[in-house]
Amino acid sequence: MKRVLLLVLAVVVAVLPAGCLVTPEPEQSPPTAYIDGISPSSPTEGDVISFIGHGTDEDGTVVGYRWSSSIDGDLGATASIEAQLSPGNHVISLMVQDNHGHWSEEVRRSITVAAAAQEPEPEPTPTPTPTPDPTPEVEEAPVVNFFTAAPGEIDEGGSATLAWEVTGADSVTIDHGVGAVNNAGVTVISPSDTTIYTLTATNSVGNVEVSVVVLVNPAVSPDVDKPDLVVTSIVRDGSTIKYTVKNQGTANAGPSNSRVFVDGVEKAAHTIGSLAAGASRTESFSFTYECSGTSDVVTVQVDKDNMVDESNEDNNTFTDTWYCIFVLPDPGIILPPITLQPDLTVTNVWASGKRIHYTIENIGSLASSPSTSRLYVSGSLVTSDNVPTIAAGGSLDREFPHYVFNCLFPMMKTVAVEVDAEDTNNESNELNNLMKVSLLCK
Repeated sequence: MKRVLLLVLAVVVAVLPAGCLVTPEPEQSPPTAYIDGISPSSPTEGDVISFIGHGTDEDGTVVGYRWSSSIDGDLGATASIEAQLSPGNHVISLMVQDNHGHWSEEVRRSITVAAAAQEPEPEPTPTPTPTPDPTPEVEEAPVVNFFTAAPGEIDEGGSATLAWEVTGADSVTIDHGVGAVNNAGVTVISPSDTTIYTLTATNSVGNVEVSVVVLVNPAVSPDVDKPDLVVTSIVRDGSTIKYTVKNQGTANAGPSNSRVFVDGVEKAAHTIGSLAAGASRTESFSFTYECSGTSDVVTVQVDKDNMVDESNEDNNTFTDTWYCIFVLPDPGIILPPITLQPDLTVTNVWASGKRIHYTIENIGSLASSPSTSRLYVSGSLVTSDNVPTIAAGGSLDREFPHYVFNCLFPMMKTVAVEVDAEDTNNESNELNNLMKVSLLCK
């Protein structure tokens, strides 16, 4: 026997030309079959049943289909077919064939076909007795197999796709202008606002409703140029209260009214003239100020009557605490030297684009050390900013670069900025480091 095998091997080697190798054909991947739906899901003998399927092939295309029943045999050879089945428990199989001639493995789905009601045979008597009506089949409510929206969130002007499949329904409708639809299908929708779409499936038993929501992000409208009046400092010049008002907006501000409070009591008010965008001016009140007690809380409010339409209406006040100076009766007492200290405060907070900006000012008598500012949104700390040294009397416009001020729906949010949050500076006033405003988030 070994001699015969050696002889066959020698003949094969002799037949092959010198230098030739037998290279096997690359192996083709078989396709994959999918059964997408069978409707109705609980048919009765005589009903026309719809079968929907598809196939995929990684290295070719699907060219053939084979539907079959474990009871009735072959049913059809296309992706979607309709057929009537015999009563019983069927195992429905689908195979697909690719352009290389390969068949997929079978995918199966079980379905039960109920037998049609049979008329009872009459009694073999001369006078037949009345035959009672057969018990009517109990119909079930419609079944919504799925109802989806993809994507579930779009920008204004965008589109989404609704897809659904319903069994056992006499009619199917979708609201918001879609209208009556088939029991299975897809449609493209382009809502202008966030919309809840409701599918209603109906038969003699009743209605079944399923809803999906499509979120629509509104388009960001371009910023409109507006003025923005703020008070950047309050000083005492003898018995006169002076303040600096700045228009930090992008449009000129018309005339407006200002007023001053001392310990919460309004003491004076006056009208100031127009102020160009980016300009500052020092104003004073015609009011004789005298410090009372040990200290006074002095507040200046600009545009008190909202005569100017500003980009930010929540940053018109500035408050400072002034300590009263006592004249000592004994001239022999040597007063301690005046201590120079920084005093960091926030004079403005605003949103531009998707960023939060703020103005930090050193109203003290000494340059500040590098410090840290913190941003709070709706009471939660969200980010921080490292601030360099600021000279006495100087100010910086800063932003929080690592936080995106963005909301799914336009809404007002409470925003707070705290400067020198880690107390790296020994300030003359540690109580004026925080400013809270309400900003529109969109």
